[in-house]
Amino acid sequence: MKKIFLVIMVCTVLCGYQIQTKERVLVFTKTVRYHHESILEGVKAIQKMGKENDFGVDTTTMSNAFSEENLSKYDAVIFLSTSGNLLDSVQKLSFQKYIRSGGGFVGIHSASASEKEWPWFGDLVGAVFTNHPDPQIGNVIVFDKNDPSTKNLPSPWIRKDEWYNFKNIRLNVHILLGVNYILYTNSNY
Repeated sequence: MKKIFLVIMVCTVLCGYQIQTKERVLVFTKTVRYHHESILEGVKAIQKMGKENDFGVDTTTMSNAFSEENLSKYDAVIFLSTSGNLLDSVQKLSFQKYIRSGGGFVGIHSASASEKEWPWFGDLVGAVFTNHPDPQIGNVIVFDKNDPSTKNLPSPWIRKDEWYNFKNIRLNVHILLGVNYILYTNSNY
């Protein structure tokens, strides 16, 4: 009986250890301004990737998730189509500490339209969103064909999308893709 109990205890501890060491991401979807209808599908896609690649996915629209204690649970934070000013000063400090301690960041779509008045966030993203034209066809040019995320893309890659315009593009940003902006009609969204 003692051996069975010991085996159960060891299995419990090892299983608990595996759960705690599994990589986790936090998907943040808060919007203050425009809310993209695609957010729900984006969450589903990230959850599917998590299942297929064995990482945990938590989602939130709540800014209070940006505490030092909570962020320490995650390997990366994903801003999925967020918009507007999202975090208070304490939450901003917690997020900065998280990133400076090696936490990961992924910004998807309008994440670049978030926290536009916070220079540190602009540095993290690499630029600040200004506007975009109506969705239209554009020629995507692959600048780095050696990166794993772009190595299988054609160049040019013809796509229909909202092509974002940016200001304050940081010099230390490694740009993977660009759009031939001469070919599209601009507007102020």
